[in-house]
Amino acid sequence: IFYDVGFQLSCVATLGLIFLQPILLKYFKFIPWKYLRETIGTTLAASIVTLPLTLHYFSTWYPLSIVINILLLPIIGMMSMVLYIVTPLVVLPYIGSIVTVWVNLAGTILLAI
Repeated sequence: IFYDVGFQLSCVATLGLIFLQPILLKYFKFIPWKYLRETIGTTLAASIVTLPLTLHYFSTWYPLSIVINILLLPIIGMMSMVLYIVTPLVVLPYIGSIVTVWVNLAGTILLAI
């Protein structure tokens, strides 16, 4: 498992969020909206610490990914909350099929972005 690229990227990103994000947030105090400040700090921390592994394994990096992640992070957070609420409904006979269709549609739209 230690040689799995996804595991390595996840561990390094988590360490970046724990140790680097608080440092970066000090530099973004000028942003008045706390949620935007934290979104930018989270995205930058994860991007900075995973950059060496990304370049090592994939030999490429897409700079626009930082902007895309800043835009998508709130959407993914909202979708996660909705999924936590509707997942138990999937086991119900008629409601489950309706919920499954809507969740699948939302996931398809998010992946298309």
